[in-house]
Amino acid sequence: MKLPTYKYFLAITDFLIFLVSFVLTEIIFNLIKGLDAFHLGESADLMFVIFIICSTTFIFIWQFNNLYKLNIFLSVSNQISSILTSQMTSVIMLIVLSFLLKYPLLHDSRLFLIYYSITLLTLSIVIRIAVLRNIYLKYASSWLKKNVVIIGAGKAGKMVAAKLLMEKKAGVTIIGFLDDFLEVGTKITKKLDVIGKISNLKEVKNINQFSEVIIAIDNISYERLLEIIETSRSSNLKVKLASELFQIVPKKLIVDKYSDMPLVDLSERVSKQATVIFKAISDKLFAFLGLVLLSPFFVVIGIIIKISSKGPVLFNQIRIGKGGVPFTFYKFRSMEFVNGEDEDRKEQMIKFMKNGVNGTNGSTKVINESRVTKIGSFLRKTSLDELPQLINVLKGDMSLVGPRPCLKYEYDNYDEWQKKRLSIIPGCTGLWQVSGRSEVSFIDSVVLDIYYLNNLSPWLDLQIIFQTVPVMLFGKGGK
Repeated sequence: MKLPTYKYFLAITDFLIFLVSFVLTEIIFNLIKGLDAFHLGESADLMFVIFIICSTTFIFIWQFNNLYKLNIFLSVSNQISSILTSQMTSVIMLIVLSFLLKYPLLHDSRLFLIYYSITLLTLSIVIRIAVLRNIYLKYASSWLKKNVVIIGAGKAGKMVAAKLLMEKKAGVTIIGFLDDFLEVGTKITKKLDVIGKISNLKEVKNINQFSEVIIAIDNISYERLLEIIETSRSSNLKVKLASELFQIVPKKLIVDKYSDMPLVDLSERVSKQATVIFKAISDKLFAFLGLVLLSPFFVVIGIIIKISSKGPVLFNQIRIGKGGVPFTFYKFRSMEFVNGEDEDRKEQMIKFMKNGVNGTNGSTKVINESRVTKIGSFLRKTSLDELPQLINVLKGDMSLVGPRPCLKYEYDNYDEWQKKRLSIIPGCTGLWQVSGRSEVSFIDSVVLDIYYLNNLSPWLDLQIIFQTVPVMLFGKGGK
């Protein structure tokens, strides 16, 4: 897994903090009960297993709350807030686990959990903030030094360079600019020159030995920007992006910052092939379990739909999947049944895709609301109408997480760069759905899908699935 060195170091340190907190709490608890401090009892093996499981799981909870992002780590207030949120989640998980395992020390004692919470919070704040943060601020420029090239020597590139040169917290050394419109050797700032062309990225990398690029180009098209991103990734470089074209990402997600400057990370973290294999296996497993466990709800929803309006329970439609290949898509019917295609909807959607205007307050969903049934309105708002897509997942047409499949006329009207969103199997939920669903504009929904493609990993899928649950429960952005 390709992550910055400091993230591995923090994760290992946190793992030790979790373990030490458990051990210290056990010692304190034993002393209070009048036992030997290191008394483990008959359940020593089970206790060790619990410690390892919880400590490993807590790493993911800390990651979920952005405690491994540099800007959060360097901010005292933000880090304390994230630690408190993470700890609350961790303690709740510990309570649930103790009930499932029937482990008496956790199951029967609230006092143990109180002591553990205090110990974990104290160690986390002292080690992370008082020790590690100060060590990082003092030695980052020498220990974690990385050579970076800025792609684009225009106004945006100069602004990025100026911010990074003013502040050294990020441990970044800029060695120059790449620009296709300026000659090599052109002086951009007092200390920085153009060192090559974007088209010669690999050759320039071999000569100058840098590991990361920051793309900051003014007045660029999506097509050209994606070409540069792909060229950078294929050169085995870490890729950060400072572009208005991707501004929806830092608006909707917490991203790493260099000198308080949000940069969209498009670096490859996990082998894409390994991720695809893992997704295929886990998708079928969880789709099968979901269909079995949710079958009673399917029956209830089906009966309500059948008795509340005329027409079939399931709505079948041809959608476009990976690589433009069509497949049959399943949903619970939420509208009055009408044969044939809704031409008004088609016209409005094409207009919205091309011009960004559809008369529905910027929504990505263009629907004829007069056709939505009463039960259909509830199903759509909570996304319960999407549950039959588990059948698509089991068939292999869809994944649990991924870009949404589109209709054929939508696909035919995509720009070429927009078609990249379907370079992988589409999903039941995705990044733009948990970022506002129909409140996100069409262009921004495509950008979020492309961000997802470039950050594909099992961990990101897990985050999106966790975020999908409250979106469904509260109907945020649903329509």
